[in-house]
Amino acid sequence: LDVNGVGAAKAERYGDAFLDVLLAARDGAEAGGEADGGAGGDDERMQAIKERHPQAYEPWTQEEEERLLALQRRGATLDEMAGELGRQPGGITSRLRRLLGDNWQDPGAAPLPVRQNARSGRAGAGTTAQVTLELHREGLSIDEIAARRGLRSRTIAQHLADAVAKGEVEDVGAWVSDADLARIRRIAAGRPLAALRPLREALDNTLTYDQLTVARAFLNRELDGSD
Repeated sequence: LDVNGVGAAKAERYGDAFLDVLLAARDGAEAGGEADGGAGGDDERMQAIKERHPQAYEPWTQEEEERLLALQRRGATLDEMAGELGRQPGGITSRLRRLLGDNWQDPGAAPLPVRQNARSGRAGAGTTAQVTLELHREGLSIDEIAARRGLRSRTIAQHLADAVAKGEVEDVGAWVSDADLARIRRIAAGRPLAALRPLREALDNTLTYDQLTVARAFLNRELDGSD
């Protein structure tokens, strides 16, 4: 963030708030902001945003960041985190990328494609995924592997899901019960599973995104094998 008169310390503390204000102003202009009263219209828009998101434009505290990271580790979606913290989704995304880097993705969205190595054609994360698989075979849970490796549980779940999809892990009973798999099959109705958010909602949020990530790989593999 490069704002005239704002140094590094202020940018670190207030950067997300500045960004939210600038984005709100841009969105208002694109929606025809000049027609609704100039500064008065801006005040009304700001008030409306604050009514929906009470903490919008406020500087982040360490406690809020810790709550945000706890929600992220638990597999909460962007909308869930925004509602819990009273902030706009854009502010949540900006803060997560500041804390975790550009690799963060809303777990409710469809999975990103695996990036292949241009020379070998193999996935670049092969080595780290293999370490995860070996720890699973030692009997560690997803959370235990994540803690040992210093990675997010969602990263570990994706490693294991990739192993399930390739047939390196045959049974997902360590994460998802047969009864829950049967529930998911009924919801899928013979179709491949993609985005997890609607699936989790259809299951009344009774399974975590880590569980659903692995279950999706298992059931999609099952479906491919039946063709």
